[in-house]
Amino acid sequence: MTSWGSCSNFQPINKQATAANVRQFFKRDVEKLEQLAGSSLSDIYHSPSFDGVASHTNYLNNTETQVLKAIDARKELCLIVQAITACTETSRTILISKYINHLPMFRIEQLIGYGSSQTKVKQRTALFEFADHYATYWTRFKS
Repeated sequence: MTSWGSCSNFQPINKQATAANVRQFFKRDVEKLEQLAGSSLSDIYHSPSFDGVASHTNYLNNTETQVLKAIDARKELCLIVQAITACTETSRTILISKYINHLPMFRIEQLIGYGSSQTKVKQRTALFEFADHYATYWTRFKS
């Protein structure tokens, strides 16, 4: 029997739960970020990259705080776009079509050339891929 040391403490990743969490992220969190940023994910995706750098001080008034929140929300939307564009072609097509262009699933099925059940499988894969890329970008952004 092979011992994997500390690796044996890791639980297997639940891909269905991860996909469900990402769906909820796009429904709830992205909408809140869009409101804070004053921009939609579609605006970010279709615009040149954003490079806004905010100067942080200890003495911020309410207006400055709101502006910084908007800038941070916009930066996070940029991270979401980066994570989407890092996915494989099929996953990227699904994510852009669903969450940026807001196409119905039957149109996405036509775009990627799969039937309903295969598209659902591909969508779960796309959501899982996104989660993986987003976690990587988020970790880099926060460090």
